[in-house]
Amino acid sequence: MMTQRRGLLWAGAGLALWPGRARAQVLRARIPRPPRDVDLERFYPLRLLRAALAASGQPHQIELTAQPIIQARALRELESDSGVIDLVWSMSSQAREQGLRAVPVPLYGGLYGWRLLLIRKGEAARFAGLRNLDDLRRLRFVQGSDWPDRQVLEANGLQVDAVPSFEGLFARLAQGAVDAFPRSALEIWSEARQQAARFEVEPLLALRYPAPMLFFVAPGNAALAQALEMGLLRLHERGELMALLTQLHAEELQRARLAQRRVIELRNPLLGADYREDKRFLYRP
Repeated sequence: MMTQRRGLLWAGAGLALWPGRARAQVLRARIPRPPRDVDLERFYPLRLLRAALAASGQPHQIELTAQPIIQARALRELESDSGVIDLVWSMSSQAREQGLRAVPVPLYGGLYGWRLLLIRKGEAARFAGLRNLDDLRRLRFVQGSDWPDRQVLEANGLQVDAVPSFEGLFARLAQGAVDAFPRSALEIWSEARQQAARFEVEPLLALRYPAPMLFFVAPGNAALAQALEMGLLRLHERGELMALLTQLHAEELQRARLAQRRVIELRNPLLGADYREDKRFLYRP
């Protein structure tokens, strides 16, 4: 992936070096407001952003947009440098890194690449015998039409129904048109709780593929990108990045029991053929 090749080259030489004029610059970081039911004090991207900019030592100001913005629109606003937002967090890909400036420090320890299966209630026995990718190819999954995860599953030969609306994903699963809805190990639990009458989390299996979540800024916003890279690396070196992640997602990680699950590895061609995960930043179950 480009972020590793570009790398942490700047960071390795530059943690102690910062242009004098940048020290006086107040960095503006306007981000998309999350959905209204999110507790901002427990919202990991915002908490991590605050910590990273504080660790960078640069004067900064963080603002949230007045209304929530869906990710697809947020990425378009950022790429056009419209001024609506200054920063977004998203799964990386070669195409995304070509259109935006990526901050090359993974935010979620690779946990968005750990996928558990949301299934219809009472059907867990159907999945007990799944052992490998060929077994998965007998099933049908559902994903968002514009999600990179859809492309990952399809690239591994899995059958995927693409659905444009978030509500439609659950409807497709409830109707029996698909067998399972893969979701990250961090997000599946709240969704299963909200839909407990219809769905449950399959208890034994996990799909896993490289899926680094990164901060992205507009292509010309080098000052914000450099401050974030500096701050995130300092947090990582002090052990604070992983500590914050595991603190705010302790319940989800405990329930996921990733170390006890049978893992089927998938490839992620969106990252490029020569991509190698940087294991320093990975969460270890």
